[in-house]
Amino acid sequence: MQVMLRRICGGHVDSQIRRNSQMIVLGLLIILSIPVLVESQTHGLAWGFTPGERFYFKETHISNSSSTVYTSSFEYYLIAEDYLTIQDPLTFFPIDREETFYYNGTQVMSGRLYFAVPIGNWDLLEGTYISSYSSYYDTIDIIDEETSWGFRTTKNLSYVEVSQITIFSKTDGVLVFFLYERIYSFGDTNSVLVERVTPPLNFNNPVLIAGASIIFIGLLVLYFFRRLRSTANQESIDNKHSS
Repeated sequence: MQVMLRRICGGHVDSQIRRNSQMIVLGLLIILSIPVLVESQTHGLAWGFTPGERFYFKETHISNSSSTVYTSSFEYYLIAEDYLTIQDPLTFFPIDREETFYYNGTQVMSGRLYFAVPIGNWDLLEGTYISSYSSYYDTIDIIDEETSWGFRTTKNLSYVEVSQITIFSKTDGVLVFFLYERIYSFGDTNSVLVERVTPPLNFNNPVLIAGASIIFIGLLVLYFFRRLRSTANQESIDNKHSS
């Protein structure tokens, strides 16, 4: 009887210890998960594009002097790299830059394009941008529309006024419009316009060229095969009539 009682008591103690251990472990997990949850929700920002995505842009340069107007344009793409780390707390405006390439794969010499901002908390981005650049620009105007967000800035120097408009998509944070203008005191102006465009059907792409060539050759083979079969059928008919 005493042995059985000790077994019952021992089993009850072991069960209680296991329950207490489980509660302690669960409590530790909850405590450890709270800082991570708070950290991930501090600024509410996240990158909206996917690493490896391609984005296409058209860039136009306009130089307007008293005697001539010169315009040139070209198209290029960039491949989004891995996400940049977003500060938490956010102390400086986060913006991603990427190398750009012509459609034939040659790197554009003008350098990296400011192509994306994180999405999700536009009020925080507005405040951070103003605090980051208010000492550099003379004026800053925030552009906050239903589907896009960006800013308009101006800076006056001794002989030139520089202005720029930069607009990003609220869907993926990627640049959709950029206009940079320099207006000189003697009347000349220089402008750079960058617009996001849809993926082109570019025949300078070797893969597309090879694919088009295969299709063309296939059509030629099909044409000649049908021509030969038609000729053979006609000869067969002629032979029957002659016989």
